[in-house]
Amino acid sequence: MVMTKDTRQMLMGDKDMTPDIFLGSKEMRDKCINKIELLDKVKQIFLLPELECLTTKQMADYFEVGTEAIQSQYKRNKNEFDGDGVILKKPSDFKSLGCSARTTQNQTRGSTTVVFEDGTELLINNCGIKCFPKRAILRMGMLLQGSRVSQEIRTQLLNTFERATVEQRTQTLDEEEYILLDMMRAYKKHDITGVLAAANKQDEMNKRYINSLKQENTNLEKENEKVTSDNKALTVANDIYAKDVLKWADRASANRAVRVMANMFFGGKFEYAWNTIYKEMAYKYGIVVRTRAALDTRKRSLLSYIKDNEWIYVFREIAALCNQNNGNIKKLFSDAKIDISNLDSSDMQLANTSA
Repeated sequence: MVMTKDTRQMLMGDKDMTPDIFLGSKEMRDKCINKIELLDKVKQIFLLPELECLTTKQMADYFEVGTEAIQSQYKRNKNEFDGDGVILKKPSDFKSLGCSARTTQNQTRGSTTVVFEDGTELLINNCGIKCFPKRAILRMGMLLQGSRVSQEIRTQLLNTFERATVEQRTQTLDEEEYILLDMMRAYKKHDITGVLAAANKQDEMNKRYINSLKQENTNLEKENEKVTSDNKALTVANDIYAKDVLKWADRASANRAVRVMANMFFGGKFEYAWNTIYKEMAYKYGIVVRTRAALDTRKRSLLSYIKDNEWIYVFREIAALCNQNNGNIKKLFSDAKIDISNLDSSDMQLANTSA
C-alpha cells in the first residue's frame, strides 16, 4: 500500500496525527503490529486454550460488533491478516492438542464439538474454522470501524507510537549535540585529530540516516510491486466471475476445477462440491439439473444434463464459492491446469441464454 500524503505529513510532523491514521496506512499498522500487550489493557481478552487465538465469533464478541463486520474486514485485508498467522483449522487439528472431539447432537450435520481440557466447548463446521492469533486481533483493532474497543486500541497505539517517535528524535538530537560539542572542544584546543574524529562520527551518523531512508524506499517499492500483483490477480478473478470464457468452459475443465475446489474447501468431498454448485445454479439461474435427470429414462451422469451454453454458470459458481471461502481464484484455476494467462476482452462475452 502506498503511503498517503496525509500519512507522510503526519510521520514528518507537518500534520497532527489522529487515531484514524491506522485505517488508511498499512505502514503504520506494520510499525505497531507487535504491540499486542495493548489488547488486554483496552479490554480483557480470553483466548482459546493452547491455541492462543480467537475464532471469528469470539473476535466479534471482543470488539462488540457483528460477525459480518469481522468477515468483511478479513476479506478486504486478507493478505495482511494471513501474514499475521490467521489459519483455517479443522476438527482433526484439535486432536493433537489433547482436546476431545465429539459429533454434535441436535445440530446441523457436518459440525463437530471440540471440548478443551478446561471445559471450553467450540462448535466447528467440518470445513474448518478461522483462528486469529494476537497479531491478527490487533490488526483488526487498527482496521475495524464502528467499534468502541477498536477505537480505543487505535488511540492507545497512537500514544505509544508518538512516545517512541519523540524518544527516537531526542536520541538523534542528543547524538548530534554530543558530536558538535566534541568538535567544538577539539577545535578550541587546536586538536586536529579530535576534529577529524568528530567529523567521522558525524559522517557515520549521516550514512546511517541515508541507509535507513534507502531501506524505507526499498520497502515501499516492494509493497507497490505486491499491490500491483494483487490488483492483477483481482482483475483476472473478476473476469472469471463476471464473464464468459468460452475457450475453456467445458466439462473436463469444470471437473478439474471442482476437484481442486473440493480439496481446498470441502475436505476433498468432490460430490458435495458438485451438489453445492447444482443447488446454486437452480436457485440463481433456474437451471435444475436434477429435475432434467429425473425426467430422462436414460441413466446418465448429472453433468450430461448441463447444456453447452450453461457451462459458464458452472464456472461462475466455482469462482463465487472460492470467493466465499476466502480462496485465491487465480490459484484455483491454475491448479486445475486451466490457462487463463492470455485472457482479453475478445475471449469474453456476457451469457445471454439460460435453461
